Amino acid sequence: MVAIFFCASILFGSTYVSANEAIDSQYDMEQGGIQTFYETDEQDDLVVTEVSEDNSNARMSDRSYTVKKSKLLKWEVSFKVAVKNNKITSVNSSQFKAITGSFSSTSCFKNSSTKATATGKYKLVGFTSNVNVIATISNKKLTIQ
Repeated sequence: MVAIFFCASILFGSTYVSANEAIDSQYDMEQGGIQTFYETDEQDDLVVTEVSEDNSNARMSDRSYTVKKSKLLKWEVSFKVAVKNNKITSVNSSQFKAITGSFSSTSCFKNSSTKATATGKYKLVGFTSNVNVIATISNKKLTIQ
């Protein structure tokens, strides 16, 4: 399965990272468009991060982006980040979707002018884990952890 996504990432200009490499998904705001990143986590599950520009016709200093992170066949978290002059101005439209299992205690908020967080508790077959999707902005790059 990972091999299929690896081949797709080569064909479509995406990035694949294995869990033993500590590289965050980094969206280039000057390039814009849709940028997708693939990685495997510590359990060898495929994690896909996608960032898309919502209003490509707006001025560079005033745009919004949709951040989406998913763990294959388990969950998907997404939210919108509004950016003006390389600063996060607001965070909204968060969605927590459990493909298997369930989410509880979900929230999405702006930590500061450079950081936004979506967090929730994901439960699958009696085991609960914290899911955190963090977006930080610096030098016209939106980094997703």
